[in-house]
Amino acid sequence: MSTDFQWTHPAPSNLKTPCALNSPLTVIELIDKPRFSGVRLAHVGVIRNLEFSGTRATDLAARASMTKQAMAELIEQCEALKLVIRVPDPRDGRAKIVRFTPNGLAFMENFRLALARAQSELKLILGKDRMDIFLESLRNYAEHTVGDRPEEATTN
Repeated sequence: MSTDFQWTHPAPSNLKTPCALNSPLTVIELIDKPRFSGVRLAHVGVIRNLEFSGTRATDLAARASMTKQAMAELIEQCEALKLVIRVPDPRDGRAKIVRFTPNGLAFMENFRLALARAQSELKLILGKDRMDIFLESLRNYAEHTVGDRPEEATTN
């Protein structure tokens, strides 16, 4: 077995690299801290999967590839942070719809601005052409993934 672990350094997953500027963790670091100090990376699983009109908790769990129990815990935390509220589903009295609060909508705008800032910083490093290629590559990768795992490659 090889003891040469040079391939692990530098790794984008453990270093502050330009690639990391596009990650949700880096964007969370750019969020307005005084106003949204309790928001953690885990909460993004709720926020980014929530439709502005509201979404059932079970759908949020499925979109985030999480168990319903784990999603329920994150929703409770987001409620405590006043980012979301749960209201009865008018179509099914047993279910709840998760909706943004005004504070949650303000967080989304803050998140959007932080993401734009992170992408601008990355664009300064890469240049416009490389940034366009990078973003297209991310979109292409996202289209070919299921949950957190890439689909099996098919050859045509």
